[in-house]
Amino acid sequence: MSRNRVFQPVIATYLQTDGANHSDTIEFKISYGYEIENPNPVFKVQMVGDGKIKGRQAPSYSDGDFDKIVEIKSQLKKEFDKTDKRVRDGEFEIPGVTTAESKFL
Repeated sequence: MSRNRVFQPVIATYLQTDGANHSDTIEFKISYGYEIENPNPVFKVQMVGDGKIKGRQAPSYSDGDFDKIVEIKSQLKKEFDKTDKRVRDGEFEIPGVTTAESKFL
């Protein structure tokens, strides 16, 4: 049985955790997109590990990771604003900070 995705990212990037609270096999997927049947865009941070997005696990962050996420949000929002909203799963990279593709999926 396949399940529809509740959240559909328009654009996403991946941030490796700083290792303070999580192992080096965990990263954050940081996205802008839409949830089903809601026309308002949402910003979402999800944890990725063990080969999957941990959609039901609430992410936790060190102060360092949180500060990076706040900076990434601003840049990702600018990219989201100029992206065709019909696009899904667009990739975005901030050189030296984030990657366009997951290391763990």
